[in-house]
Amino acid sequence: MRARGRSLAFGFSVVVIVAATLLPGNAIDPGRMPPQWCLACGDLWLTDVVSNVVLFLPMGAALGWRWLGRNWPWWAALAAGILFSMAVEFLQSIGIPPGRSSAIADVLANSAGTLFGFFTVRMAKELLLAAGRQASRLAVTWAMSVALVLTLTAIAIGPRSMWRDTRMIAAPVVAPSAFRHVPGHPWYEATNDSATVEGYHAKRGWGGPIILTASHEVLRWDGVVTVRGFDPNGSRIPLLFVHQPADSAPLFMITEHGIAAELLVTRRAWDWGLNLPVLRLAGAFAQRTPDDPRPLTLTASTSTGLLRLSSRTTSSLGVPEERSVSLALVPTMGWTMLQSLVEVDDRPAPLVLCAWLLALYGPVGWWTRRALPSGRRAALLAVAISVLVPARLPAIFEVAPLPWTQWGLIALCLTCSALIAGWYRTDDNNQDAPRPASSTSSA
Repeated sequence: MRARGRSLAFGFSVVVIVAATLLPGNAIDPGRMPPQWCLACGDLWLTDVVSNVVLFLPMGAALGWRWLGRNWPWWAALAAGILFSMAVEFLQSIGIPPGRSSAIADVLANSAGTLFGFFTVRMAKELLLAAGRQASRLAVTWAMSVALVLTLTAIAIGPRSMWRDTRMIAAPVVAPSAFRHVPGHPWYEATNDSATVEGYHAKRGWGGPIILTASHEVLRWDGVVTVRGFDPNGSRIPLLFVHQPADSAPLFMITEHGIAAELLVTRRAWDWGLNLPVLRLAGAFAQRTPDDPRPLTLTASTSTGLLRLSSRTTSSLGVPEERSVSLALVPTMGWTMLQSLVEVDDRPAPLVLCAWLLALYGPVGWWTRRALPSGRRAALLAVAISVLVPARLPAIFEVAPLPWTQWGLIALCLTCSALIAGWYRTDDNNQDAPRPASSTSSA
C-alpha cells in the first residue's frame, strides 16, 4: 500500500510539471522573448526562479520518500532532477509548446527544487519530533524568517525611489511622450478619446494608447482615460501609459485585457524581478462592440497601500452603469509576487492565501508547542515576533494594514498547529512509556 502511495506521489509530481511546462498556455510575446539559455530571463526572472524551485519540490520529495523500494542517495535525486529538467527545456527550445523560453536558470532552479524537496522529506521526522530547547530554537528561527519575508514584501510593494523621498510628494511634470506605441504591447484598434493625468489633459480621437511622460515617480497617481468601442484582441492592450523620459517601463498604466480593465503600477518588486499584483475590473468592456459609440471612462488612483479602479458608462438602454474595485497592498502578499498562475481576484486565490499563511505560521505554532515547558520564553518570543512585525510594518513602510480576516487566519494557523503538535507530543509520550507486563494464565 505504501509503495503504491509513493508511486502515485511521484506520478502526480511528474503530471504537475508536464502540465505547467509542456501544455499550451502562458505564451510569451515574441517581442519580449528573452535570449535562449539565459541566466536572468525577462522582467520577472526572480518570480520564474522561485516558481521553478517550488514546481520541482514534489518530485524531489517523492524521490526522498524511498520511492521504488530503495533509499535514493541525494546525488541520484539531483541527477534525476537535472535530466528531467533538461528534457523539458529541450522540448521548449524546439517550440513545444510554442511561446516558451529555455534557460539555464530554469535548469538550476529545477535542480535546486528537487534537492530541497529530497532533503525536506529526509529531515521531516527529525524536525517534527524536535522538542525542548531544539524546538524553541527552531520556533524563533522560523519566526524571524517569517518577519523577514513580510518585511521584504512590504518593501517590494512600495515605490521604487528611496523610502520617504520628499521629491515623491511634489506633483510631477506631465508631458507628451516621444513614443508612438508601447514596446511589446498591441495597438488599441478602437477609439481613444482623451486622458487626464495629474491635471494634464491629452486629447486623441483615434486608435492606439495615450502615452505621456512624468518627470519623476510619485507616491500617489490619479488618472482618467475615456475610450469608445472594444478591441476583441484578448491580449493586454494599453490605453493610458505613463513613463519617465529616460525609461520605457510604465509608472502607471490602464489597459484593456479581454472584457476587463486593468491597472498596473511599477513598484520596487519589478526591479527585483518579482511579480506585482494587477488590479482587474472584470466586465468593464462587457456588452460592447468594436464600433460601439458609447464612451467608457476609466478612473484610477493609487497610493502606497491602495489601488483603485472604476468605470463609468451607459447601457444600451441609456442607463448609467458604474463599477469599482480596489486592492489593498498588505505585507502578506508575498504569494502573489512568487507566481503568476493565480491572480488576486481568481477563485482559487483565497485557498492559496490560506496555504501561504499556513506555510508561514504553521511551523511557528508547531515548534512553539513542542518547546513547552522547558523553552517557554523562547516560545513566547517566537509568537511575539511573528505577530508584532506584521502589525508594525504598515506604519513603517506605509503599506495597507492586514484585514481582520487575515488576522483571524493567522490565529487559526497558530492555534491549530499548536493543538496538533500537543496531540502528537502526547501520542509520542504514550508510545514511549513502558508498558505493563501482561500476565498469562494457563487453562
